[in-house]
Amino acid sequence: MAIDVGMTEKDDPEHLQYATQHELMLVTQDQPFAGHTAQHSDHAGLICWLGKPGVIGTLVRVLLDFSAQYTAKEVVGKVFWLK
Repeated sequence: MAIDVGMTEKDDPEHLQYATQHELMLVTQDQPFAGHTAQHSDHAGLICWLGKPGVIGTLVRVLLDFSAQYTAKEVVGKVFWLK
């Protein structure tokens, strides 16, 4: 989470850059940002969460299922739209 790495005041491109540098996927609900990111492949992967905001249990289950399906190498440069 942004708060865990001292980035709460940063914008989405900075979060994506941080995640890429640390080989992490970024999870966002910002659909326009995800759409823009889909045009590029210089990132470690991005998930755009289309589910209800604040429904953490569902998001966690979806992310667990996702992580069982894909390796870190398979998601590089891709954007996934999950609900």
